[in-house]
Amino acid sequence: MEGQQTGPGERRLPGWLVPALLVAVGVVVYAAVGRMQQTSEGVADAGSRSGDTRLVMNDLDGGRFDLSEHRGKVVLVNLFATWCPPCRAETPDLVALAKDYESKGVVVVGVSLDTEGPEVVRRFVREYGIPYPILMPSGDSQTSFQINGIPIPTTYLLDREGRIAKKYVGKVSGSVFRSDVDALLAEG
Repeated sequence: MEGQQTGPGERRLPGWLVPALLVAVGVVVYAAVGRMQQTSEGVADAGSRSGDTRLVMNDLDGGRFDLSEHRGKVVLVNLFATWCPPCRAETPDLVALAKDYESKGVVVVGVSLDTEGPEVVRRFVREYGIPYPILMPSGDSQTSFQINGIPIPTTYLLDREGRIAKKYVGKVSGSVFRSDVDALLAEG
C-alpha cells in the first residue's frame, strides 16, 4: 500500500522483481505448451485407428461437402480461425501440401471456426491462395469432430477408410504433415 512505512526488520522487494518473475513464469509456460503442442508420435497403427468420422458442412460458396464422398482418399481436416497466429503460420504449408498431393489422392479441407462471417474467411482464402474447400459450421452441419472449445489449430489426418490416423494440436510443420501423409499413402 502506498504511504506505509516499512518497520524495522521489514524489507521491501525491488519494484522490478515481481514483473520479472511474471515474465519468467510466462516464458516457462509458453515453452512447455509449445513443446506439448508440437509433439508428434507418428501415424497410428491401422488396427488402433478410430472410425465413424462424419463431416457434412457447407463451404464458403454454399455448396455441400460430405466427407463420405472422399472414402478411398487420404484426407486432412484442419480446424482453424483467421485471427489465430499459429493457424496463419501453418496455412502456406497446407496450401503447398494440397497442391502437391492432390494428384496422389489426398484431400485437404479447412473448417473455419471464425464467428465474424464468411467475408472475413473469404479474404483469408484470397490472401493465402487457398485451393482447398473451406467449410463453415452452421445449424445443419453434421460432424463427429469436436469443434467447440478446442485449441486451434487442430488437424485430423484420416486414412483411406475415413478413420483418424493422427490428431495434431497446435502448429505443425509441413514436413511432419508430408511424412505422415506419405506413410498413409504407402499403406496402399
